[in-house]
Amino acid sequence: MKRLMLFTLLLLGTTCFLSAQVEKKVQAKIDQVIVYPIGAQLEYIADFQAQAGPMTLVIPNLIPYIDQENIRVVSDHNFSIVNVQVSTDYLKENPKSDEIKQLRKQIEELTNKIEDEELMIKLNRDKIDFLNQNKQLSGKNDPISPENFKQMNQIYGSNLEALTLDIQKRDRTVKKYREELEKLHNQMATLTRTPSAPSGVLTLTIQAKANKSSKLSFSVYTSFASWYPSYDIKFVGFDKPLEITYYANIKQQTEVDWDQVSILLSTAQPQLSAQIPTLYPYFLSFIGYGSGGGAVSSMNRAAAVKGEKVTPTFDFIQEFTSDGDDEIAIIEEPVTSRFSQMEIVKEYKVAARQTIPSSPKPMLISYGETKVDASFEYQAVPKLSDKVYLIAKIHDWKKAELASGVAKLFMENSYVGESRLNTGQYQDTLQLSFGVDHNVIVKRERVENYSEKTIIGSNRRENASYKITVRNNKSYPINIVVYDQIPISKVGEISVDGVDVNGGKLNKESGKVEWNLNLNSNEMKVVTLKYTLKYPKDKQINHY
Repeated sequence: MKRLMLFTLLLLGTTCFLSAQVEKKVQAKIDQVIVYPIGAQLEYIADFQAQAGPMTLVIPNLIPYIDQENIRVVSDHNFSIVNVQVSTDYLKENPKSDEIKQLRKQIEELTNKIEDEELMIKLNRDKIDFLNQNKQLSGKNDPISPENFKQMNQIYGSNLEALTLDIQKRDRTVKKYREELEKLHNQMATLTRTPSAPSGVLTLTIQAKANKSSKLSFSVYTSFASWYPSYDIKFVGFDKPLEITYYANIKQQTEVDWDQVSILLSTAQPQLSAQIPTLYPYFLSFIGYGSGGGAVSSMNRAAAVKGEKVTPTFDFIQEFTSDGDDEIAIIEEPVTSRFSQMEIVKEYKVAARQTIPSSPKPMLISYGETKVDASFEYQAVPKLSDKVYLIAKIHDWKKAELASGVAKLFMENSYVGESRLNTGQYQDTLQLSFGVDHNVIVKRERVENYSEKTIIGSNRRENASYKITVRNNKSYPINIVVYDQIPISKVGEISVDGVDVNGGKLNKESGKVEWNLNLNSNEMKVVTLKYTLKYPKDKQINHY
């Protein structure tokens, strides 16, 4: 009997609790988005009227496929959060339904206008047929006086002209309407072709303290968004710094448009799970080397030892053979973003709120401007090209917070091309080419009276001489670096002797020759390059 009474009391209490719990649908909007190189954190806000006691808040129309581990809910002081549940709504109405209805209305209105115009064209053509028929009947039975003929001709001519011009005008109008109608049909096909994506639903059980207006905020993480930087770099003068404009290329495919949101760009690699990572023992060992040089990364060591060929997703693969028979691949770690994991995390606030639609096409947004000091010089490789290039050297480029990406280059207001920045090169100086300057001339010529071939015994001796002429046609002095080369022999029977670089700097290992020249306005300088080749007379070499 006591058990029956206890069960009845528990049942009544549960029923009262459930009947007292209020369920309310709350609409949340995205207020801020933190965009990472891969992924984004969406911060929602919502206002609702709290009622004292237990409540259930249902928040629909969120991004789909929310991971419950990556959601964070913040309450104000009026309520506490009891439970958080995430679900997916596959039956939601197409978010483009209002746009589809508007398009259908426009299509109907435009179709009616076309029908009205075509009806008037038909009526005008019937009138012209009527005039032509009356013109042919007039005068067949009774003679027409000259005065009547003149009057009938004026009536016919004026009516025919007005009707013909009206038909022409309406034909043009119908053509214009049909072009607009085709665009509307194409837009309608685009909207109805794409199936409606599901939406996320957040269900919160809360305990409110009082009946009052309350605020709720929560953040969710999505991997369907990314950003990478690009730049406009403008040269405005040799005595002035480079002007840099920073752009973020933001792409988001969350199936929800970001409407007038605050954007924060981050270079971090987010790990938003609440689960703390496990720290495993860190064992030191020697890095294995093969006869070809290089190291095998730890993540592929097992495959390398077994002789399996590793195919990673990056640009550089070098293979070599170890002391044994195993084939080993040298692996660089795959790059997951344009930001190095060794860099300090940076954040950039976009000044104005932005609207970024869900689309596979990136959206370009400016997030800053700066000026950076640079030195300028001209460079030329006359053996390969008769063009002279203006090169900017940014010595302290890290202060400009540049990351690897594409830079559009401008000479004052003229676009000269693109250059890919590689900030992972670990050099103190970053070089940018601003294209060809046609006011600096370089010319490389073979000196024929020195360049000759002779046979001495079993060997052939070939003298080579080149003259390089540089002229500055600009109105101010310049510095130019000219590059050429001496051939290098890797065969014992071929020797390179009598090298004369005329004051240039020779790298004996690579054969590269460098002349650093200062030229005043309208000044010309000449440098020469000489060397002698010796090789067996019965053989030919690839000298050019």
